Amino acid sequence: MSESDKTKGGPKGAGSSQKAAEEKYGTVVRTAMDGFWLIDAKGRIIDTNDAYCRMTGYSREELLGMSVQDIEANESDDDIAGHMRKVMELGSDRFESRHRRSDASLIELEVNANYLNIDGGYFFAFFRDMTALRKNETELRVLSSVIEQSPAAVLITDAEGVIQYVNPMFETTTGYSSAELTGKKPGILKSGVHPPEFYEEMWSTITSGRPWRADICNRKKNGELYWELKNISPIKDSSGKITHYVGIQVEDTERKKAEEKLRRSEERLAEAQKIAHIGNWEWDMAANEVWWSDETYRIFGLKRQEFGATYEAYLNLVHPDDRELLRETVNAALKDKAPGKLLHRIIVPGGEVRIVHGRAELLLDASGAPVRMRGTLQDITECKLMEDEIHKAQKLESLGTLAGGIAHDFNNILTGIAGNMFLIKKAATGNDAVAGRLEVIDNAINRAKGLTHKLLTFSSGGAPVKQSIDMARLAAETARLVFSGSRVKYGINSSDGLWPIEADEGQIDQVLQNIYINALQAMPEGGTVAISIENSSGPGELPDMKGSYVRISIRDNGPGIPDEHIGKVFDPFFTTKPGGSGLGLSICFSIVKKHSGYIKVESSVNTGTGFFLYLPAMKTVPSVNKEAAPISKCLAGKRCRILVMDDEEMVRDTAQAILTELGYEVVLSSGGEEALEIYRKAMGSGSSFDLVVMDLTVQGGMGGAEAIEKLLSMDPGAKAIVSSGYCNSPVMADFKKYGFKGVLQKPYNVGEFSGALKKALYEA
Repeated sequence: MSESDKTKGGPKGAGSSQKAAEEKYGTVVRTAMDGFWLIDAKGRIIDTNDAYCRMTGYSREELLGMSVQDIEANESDDDIAGHMRKVMELGSDRFESRHRRSDASLIELEVNANYLNIDGGYFFAFFRDMTALRKNETELRVLSSVIEQSPAAVLITDAEGVIQYVNPMFETTTGYSSAELTGKKPGILKSGVHPPEFYEEMWSTITSGRPWRADICNRKKNGELYWELKNISPIKDSSGKITHYVGIQVEDTERKKAEEKLRRSEERLAEAQKIAHIGNWEWDMAANEVWWSDETYRIFGLKRQEFGATYEAYLNLVHPDDRELLRETVNAALKDKAPGKLLHRIIVPGGEVRIVHGRAELLLDASGAPVRMRGTLQDITECKLMEDEIHKAQKLESLGTLAGGIAHDFNNILTGIAGNMFLIKKAATGNDAVAGRLEVIDNAINRAKGLTHKLLTFSSGGAPVKQSIDMARLAAETARLVFSGSRVKYGINSSDGLWPIEADEGQIDQVLQNIYINALQAMPEGGTVAISIENSSGPGELPDMKGSYVRISIRDNGPGIPDEHIGKVFDPFFTTKPGGSGLGLSICFSIVKKHSGYIKVESSVNTGTGFFLYLPAMKTVPSVNKEAAPISKCLAGKRCRILVMDDEEMVRDTAQAILTELGYEVVLSSGGEEALEIYRKAMGSGSSFDLVVMDLTVQGGMGGAEAIEKLLSMDPGAKAIVSSGYCNSPVMADFKKYGFKGVLQKPYNVGEFSGALKKALYEA
């Protein structure tokens, strides 16, 4: 306030104290950052300061000639008058207002008005420019609305990572409410999918002042996992200090699922290519560049840096004898603009020859000219080898069929010879010289019997015809046969009280032979084989073992089996022996499984190999009543009547002689139809048969399998034994299932024949 203003209309005082106060007042007003007015009771501006002039664009002189009504933009004249009365009554008031600037624009102000009741009354007011603040508030309201309604989830934490704010979308996404999250740390959402290093890298990034972006898997309140693309940025104050972190995240589960699905699909494709040994390739003919897939490199046994990546480089890997044919095939495909395919050989590092099958198609440009060739390459070496082995197996099968037929006929002959030997021995009783010769012949018959059994086992591989077997005896007999005359020494150790096993002796003999022969071939310069046989009760060394077994271990001190081969020794057609078929151990595996047993192998290079067989044991030895007589009718004084049906005359005649010698009444038949008719007539005459012996296979007629059905329909109480020179029929393996009371494997001796008859006659 100027001196003239003070003398004309300003407050009046007396003395030096008043003057000092007025000077102090002038200093405060002039230097204040806020605008200032001094108005009289009529609303006329009588003083202002530079700050208000800057706010409004008016000069001080212009303002001193104006009144409140000239500048106020919010209130009418009546409102202004009413407001002034209110300030007079209250002494002061704080409110917001809007003033007109010199350029007609408006300025937002916060007003602090006071009333002085001196010299007719004065009002003085301070004005704070709120325009920028109001603009900021408006912008903040807009931004807040944007965040609140954002489709992205927003999270704000303090510098320590404590959650300060989450928007509604964050609540929707996570299932947590704002109240549940505020004050917590984001670790509440951890899924456990990421390792600690993942979070360490995130915090290292944002605490250094840099933004962080990544796909992250979190866990919702209900435990469900979800993926999101997350951006975290640090917020800094004016000094550059981090005060907050803001995270913006968009749920990304579907994209991650799609990516994961694509990744799995690519992995499955790569795995399928690896399993099938199929690689793919592409040849850019203009640039003469060849691209290979990973599996193609594996097929060729090369690394990427080892391949020249040109057509010529590929040709150099092809077997020399196949290169010209490959060139001709490619040229023909280019000329005809047609797909091509070719079976050819390649040479991999180390010199091994592999067989591959290639397919190719052409890519043409707009003019129809070939620009690229692409295709697949499949390693079919194993398939070709397997085809060869299948052909071998088919030949073996044909040979086996022939061997089975020969063995069957030979068994019939041996049955006749063995039966007649029994009769001749009885007739030669007392003649030691003849008896000695007959004993030699009998031993030869037994050896021939073993030979035919081996032929049948080779030919069939069928269901086992089981009987009680002393495993120690069989293991010793087979070892003596295999190792006799070789440089290999063997030893057998069997436990006392060894349980017998119920098995097909011929098939188990074949298993032992194959394992013994493997050991023999592994040690051509000689070695040792240790054979141990003992009882074993499961659960034992193998997880699936339950019950009682006889354990046979066969260990050699040969070179052993490499680790890469140990898992394949029982695979069909797998062999490392030149000229080997790869069938021996796979047949062993099959036979042991058919006996409900187990077989395993242990080996390492330079320490030898051990095979371990576990065959189900019979804890009690079946009792044999050597003096058992025929049942009821025989005991009543009547000879038992036996009907023998066989298509071999020599077998029939021999059976009749033996059975007659044993005290039975015998009737013979050459086929199933005739046997059924004989049985029917016997029933009608009251002289029915006590037992029927049926040949399983009758050439050109009804065999035992069909005849037993008709017999039992005729007489449900009929008893029959099935007999055959074959052992591959399920009827022989499971005779009771088909209605028979016993089984008789040809060739049989008198003791086996008599025992089978007595057992069947006594069975209820």
